[in-house]
Amino acid sequence: MNVNYRDAVAYYFIGTFFNAVMPSSIGGDIIKAYKLGRKISNEEAFASVFMDRLMGLIALLLIVFIIIFVYHSIIPYTAIWLSIFFSLATAISLLFLIKTKIPEKIIEFLFKKWEKAKEFFLGIVIAIKNYKNRNLILKAFIISLFYQLILIFNNYILALALGIKTSLVYFFIFIPIAEILVVLPITIRGFGIRESTYAILFSSVGVDYAKSFSMGFLNQLVKVSVSIVGGIIHVLKS
Repeated sequence: MNVNYRDAVAYYFIGTFFNAVMPSSIGGDIIKAYKLGRKISNEEAFASVFMDRLMGLIALLLIVFIIIFVYHSIIPYTAIWLSIFFSLATAISLLFLIKTKIPEKIIEFLFKKWEKAKEFFLGIVIAIKNYKNRNLILKAFIISLFYQLILIFNNYILALALGIKTSLVYFFIFIPIAEILVVLPITIRGFGIRESTYAILFSSVGVDYAKSFSMGFLNQLVKVSVSIVGGIIHVLKS
């Protein structure tokens, strides 16, 4: 693979920049895959971005389920049911994608008149199914796990700065749920969705609604500030 560590870091930050200005939190993934496609095949590039997202999602759900298993007695039922729903949806989607030929059949049906598009999407599915290096997948998962933990503790520090005093346990449940919801392509970078999710979930355990909303907004500002680095890299590379 013709992608070195320096390129990978650059493409990551470029992706975060476009995530900040495009609908949902995955708009930048398309740009990142496009950039990667200059080094490797487009199909492999999109497959790698998909696997990156998948590792992050699985890491989030693992954190959630460990916390629910240990602290289920104090976790709101809404959060528990949302976690179960996301986990089942992820598991079913993975089985559907990896263990069946249905995705290929759907692609062939939808793009039967567009041969190049059909070959492209089939190539992505095949590239995903060809991920067989378990050691590399495990390493990617561990990195994703640490990233998600840093994200959670970052929110906890923001909460302390706002004078919010509540158990760290809730952050290990509510933050992953919010991160999953902002993927929906409804608003730019999930603005409004994240803040509302924070407000609803944290207020359910006694945190002031306005402070919960403010924490979500501050989290957005931190992420947008970091994404500016990606914008600078994009300009320099263009």
